[in-house]
Amino acid sequence: MAMIRALPDDYSAFVSSLLLKDSLDKAAITQAFVTEETQCQRHANDAAAAAIAMSAALAKANCDFCSLSGYIQADCFKYQAAQQQAKQNTKQQAKACFNKGKRHQEQANAADNTSKDDKSENGTEFAGNA
Repeated sequence: MAMIRALPDDYSAFVSSLLLKDSLDKAAITQAFVTEETQCQRHANDAAAAAIAMSAALAKANCDFCSLSGYIQADCFKYQAAQQQAKQNTKQQAKACFNKGKRHQEQANAADNTSKDDKSENGTEFAGNA
């Protein structure tokens, strides 16, 4: 019983299942340890196989952006650089449009001011065909 309780925390589920058994004879404990070891080995093999499959899949992966193999588009340095460049271009275009609109507004204000000056010099205003 002391050996069972001395197992590391990784075996807490295993210890709980052993303690729930009605009889803790040597044969039952030995069989439980053999079963646990077999399951651990299967999980280790499954994890290794999954890692191998994942690396094989990545090796076959092609980047959709630059068409090079070995990585996907999210990891592509060229794609990330292109994204940064596009963001900078968008900021520059927005700034240029803002400045262009500001210039047009200044020109319109200047034209409006000159027409008001002309009207005040003549002293008369034309209301059209009234």
